Amino acid sequence: MSNVVRIPRAAGQLKPPHGSPCNQCGVCCMAALCPLAAHVLQRKQWGSGGCPALQGEPGQKMECGMMKDPARWSPVRTAMHGEAAMREAAKLLIRASDGCDARINGEPINHAFNRKLDRLDVERAADVAKARRLWE
Repeated sequence: MSNVVRIPRAAGQLKPPHGSPCNQCGVCCMAALCPLAAHVLQRKQWGSGGCPALQGEPGQKMECGMMKDPARWSPVRTAMHGEAAMREAAKLLIRASDGCDARINGEPINHAFNRKLDRLDVERAADVAKARRLWE
């Protein structure tokens, strides 16, 4: 059974279909923490609802604060590795530009998209491991 999460109607109305290009509606981040946010915030990945690093207004373009301003969320690591490296690492870890991976209201699963993500996981494994080390 899935968790029930309430999101603002304005955000839900903008959400593209599962597997479509991301339009930065923010629904995924309103619903749960991604692994990067769970690590940085030291909270359970799925237990606490939306991400406090999400920036913007529902119904408009939303942005990941960890990607936009890594120094706010990890100042020591950002000083060590540089803002550009931390941004790129966050971009990879949150899967920015891969497509909409959120599903709401019984939305059908896009199995071809999930297979694509599985392939990308294999192809990017070394880069993801390196990105994780920057944020650890």
